[in-house]
Amino acid sequence: MKFQKIWAAGIIGLLPISASGQTAAQDPVAARINEAQTAAGALYGPVQQHLCFIHSPEDDARLAARRKISVLMPTKVFDNFYYVGAEEVASWALTTGKGIILFDTLDNPAEAKTDIVEGLRKLGLDPTAIKYIVVTHGHGDHFGGANFLKSLAGAKIVMSQADAALVESQKNGSGGSRGGKDLIPEPDLIVADGQSLTLGDATVTFHITPGHTPGTLSSIFKVRDRGKAHTLAFWGGVGVPDKEAPLAQYVQSADSFARLAASEGADIAITNHPHADMTLEWVAQLHDSHPVSNPLIVGSAGVARWFGVIKACAQAQQARLTAGLPPEGRRRRTSPSP
Repeated sequence: MKFQKIWAAGIIGLLPISASGQTAAQDPVAARINEAQTAAGALYGPVQQHLCFIHSPEDDARLAARRKISVLMPTKVFDNFYYVGAEEVASWALTTGKGIILFDTLDNPAEAKTDIVEGLRKLGLDPTAIKYIVVTHGHGDHFGGANFLKSLAGAKIVMSQADAALVESQKNGSGGSRGGKDLIPEPDLIVADGQSLTLGDATVTFHITPGHTPGTLSSIFKVRDRGKAHTLAFWGGVGVPDKEAPLAQYVQSADSFARLAASEGADIAITNHPHADMTLEWVAQLHDSHPVSNPLIVGSAGVARWFGVIKACAQAQQARLTAGLPPEGRRRRTSPSP
């Protein structure tokens, strides 16, 4: 797909032009990408470029450039919320009065030990205080370290029913973590749509948002920034599918979860891949410069923009399939998609 430069939302953007020379007004794929650009504005431009062209060679090059500039380290992001993930995949720790709720565990025990365990220790937190491990979805790069982390102090593993079945199905070695059967976790707690988990002073409300996987777990909860409470919406599976049925689910889930986030007054939105929500740049900024205001607090309008990008990029994928075009992401990596 070719592009022509445009000026929109205060930045220079790229207006897609189809191979036949059609502009966004004529080409449904280009129209959806243009919608995503408008939603992104100056705030989420790199995210739009990633999600609308996910896993293309151009996308890989852009991600490499972003990672070269912004290097992630264990970081206190809010008073009670910490980044302890890797370069490619995120792991987040929510501290409470009675222990830690951990979201995702990276690909294998070695990564979990280096990034999560040592990361928590660098931040002055005790890894054995992890009480719950939330597996946001059933891809190995998110659950591979779960059994190792559970072994530290007996934390309970939390999944949806559908993704517990997805994880179980990977015991034959297909589609799971590259470490083998011993890395396949079993859930201690199955949560349903709308169910809440309370630990200490924190309550996490889960929502099933199928599409990326059959039972992706998204959640809404409170964090504090310099003592002030904010509402965070955590999207549990960000990679845009390349098949019609999960794509339709993904679009519907993004729409419904965005409405839930708005109804709860969410002013922060994150996911579990740092290049898909500006965590890469913004957490690195927090670590390096300690800005006066926290860049992750984007307000309700910013949260709506982010979900607008997610939805429009998924709809661009739908338009590709409808038009008989190869889906973006057809040249996927061998590891599970983000």
